[in-house]
Amino acid sequence: MTGTEVFNLTMGLIDSVSKTGVIEPSDYLGKTLLLLTVIVSEIAHLEGIADTDDIITDLSQELVISDKACKLVAPFGLATQFMLADKDDSYPYFRDRYEQLKKKIRKPAVAVAIIDVYGGDEV
Repeated sequence: MTGTEVFNLTMGLIDSVSKTGVIEPSDYLGKTLLLLTVIVSEIAHLEGIADTDDIITDLSQELVISDKACKLVAPFGLATQFMLADKDDSYPYFRDRYEQLKKKIRKPAVAVAIIDVYGGDEV
């Protein structure tokens, strides 16, 4: 998915889409590239995708995170940042939902055997 698709989903979440489905002009568009770069990096890390230094420079770019994360997690992350900047009352809802969704996509930790290199349990 692209940044544009995530942005459009976010606009729907924050009620910036008209009844006919047209996205209302918004000041949010100017903030989106920077915010989406940070959000995608955070989600990529949670998904176990190798650290990426990619900076999103165009909303038409394909995002490195999974389509599932693009559809379900990233829009809530973007909405959280928009509502925080606007000091909107819906900020806590979007923040809490974003945190819940991030926990769901986190790759489980892999158990690693610990080797006793000191030779026993002497104190």
